[in-house]
Amino acid sequence: MARWWKTIKHNPSAVLLAVQLLGIVLYPFFEGGPDDAFGRSVISLFGLVVLVLAVLAVQRTPLITWVSWLIGLPVLVLTVVDAFTGWVQP
Repeated sequence: MARWWKTIKHNPSAVLLAVQLLGIVLYPFFEGGPDDAFGRSVISLFGLVVLVLAVLAVQRTPLITWVSWLIGLPVLVLTVVDAFTGWVQP
C-alpha cells in the first residue's frame, strides 16, 4: 500500500490523466439515459473530483496553489448550487 501511495504522490499528473480518461470512458453511460438528472449529477460530481485532483496536481508553489483554489472554489460552489436547485439549465 505504501508503494502505491508513494507512486501516486510523486506522479499527481498521471493520476489526473487516468481519472480524466476514466471520465471519457464512463461519460456515454451516464449521458441521455432515462433518468437524465441522475446522469448529470454523476458527471458533475466526477467533474468536482477532477477539479480537486487538478488543484492537488499543481501544488508546487504557494502562489499557484492560491490561484488554483481562487479559480476552483467558485466552480465548486456553483456546481453544488446547481445540483441542489437546478439553477443552470442545459
